[in-house]
Amino acid sequence: MPETKLKALLRSILSRLEFAVSKSDGDVASELSEAIRETEECLALLSAPEIVPNGGKSILFIDDEDVIRNIASRMLSASGYSVLTAADGRSGMELFNKNAESIGCVIVDLVMPGMDGIKVADTIHSSHLRTGVILTSGYGEEEIKKRYGSLGPGEFMRKPFSSAMLREMVAGVMESDGGP
Repeated sequence: MPETKLKALLRSILSRLEFAVSKSDGDVASELSEAIRETEECLALLSAPEIVPNGGKSILFIDDEDVIRNIASRMLSASGYSVLTAADGRSGMELFNKNAESIGCVIVDLVMPGMDGIKVADTIHSSHLRTGVILTSGYGEEEIKKRYGSLGPGEFMRKPFSSAMLREMVAGVMESDGGP
């Protein structure tokens, strides 16, 4: 089956699943939501580049929630990226300092115990301007501005995010900030 026909079929399935979720609740809605995520991941795999993005630069994903860290790592790996993960800002900075030359993008949760995402972003940008940084949070930008005043350097991506959203944001940041 040609790739474009397969993508169209998956988009059709995705639409029907989204409709079914809107009419369901409880366990059924949860299972349908998982099917939506898997369908989005299939679409992302079909759209993933054949060559490892950005010359093989890694992505460092820092989040104190295991589930988010693991899912995001799988999403990025499925898109051809090599992924390093850390459970907090301090261990993330240790990993970054050991691997700075091979990291093209850092994705960091804004709100974490200890060293928060803004501190991580500021520290990275103070010595590695070409490394892209994406801050993530379940809070909206307005709420973050109330709490923190400014997002600091880098881009912002609100949770929850889809595989396609994550892939597009990373690709954009690595093209503009990262590089050889």
